[in-house]
This record gives sequence, C-alpha cells and structure tokens, in this order.
Amino acid sequence: MSRKKKQDWRDRINWKQAGLKAYYTRIKNIYDFTDEELEDFFEAKYQEQIESESRKNVREVIRYLGGVHDSDYESIPIWAKRKNGRALDLIVIPLNDILPEYEIENADDVYSLLQRAGV
Repeated sequence: MSRKKKQDWRDRINWKQAGLKAYYTRIKNIYDFTDEELEDFFEAKYQEQIESESRKNVREVIRYLGGVHDSDYESIPIWAKRKNGRALDLIVIPLNDILPEYEIENADDVYSLLQRAGV
C-alpha cells in the first residue's frame, strides 16, 4: 500500500467520534450502566465541569479586582485575600458589572459568592 492510500484511509475515519464511542462503551461496561444511567452519568460530569469553570471565573475576577481585605469577615478564602485588597462593600459594584449573572447587591452577597467559589 502506498503512503497516499494510507492517508486517504485515515482521513475517512472520524477519530474523535471513534474515541468518544470507545470511552462511552468502556464506562458503560465498567460501571454496568444502562443507557439512561450512562446519560445521567455524563450529564452529572458535564454539570460538574460547568460549575468548576464558573468557580474559576469568579476567582479570576476577584484576583483581577485586586483581591479582598476585610476584617469584618473572618473566613475569607486564602486565594481571595490580599494585603492591599478592597473591602467587600467596595468590590460590589465592579463585581456586579463584570459578573451580572450573580446579581450581587451587597457585601454579604460577595461573601457568599466567595464561599461558593472557595470550595
């Protein structure tokens, strides 16, 4: 077989789909899932991934805004603390501008967001 023919054969196979199908089959066989259970399993994995990306986004924004330095709240996550950071009530407006989907209105909302993102 010539090199040209081998390349043509490889182009016809969608390697990504073949790999995903093999992965699904492997998970299904290892855990002995039904088709419905397999769908639920991957839906849960997808939701975990979305939540993780959301927490990472919040962390990046807090760091971008300079972090937090507020003595009124005791258990601020370490990743958010900064020596020259802002007080929680001063970070509300810029945080709400950058992340409007969280509907942050006061310092307590920022604190609860920090607690959720710190996990």
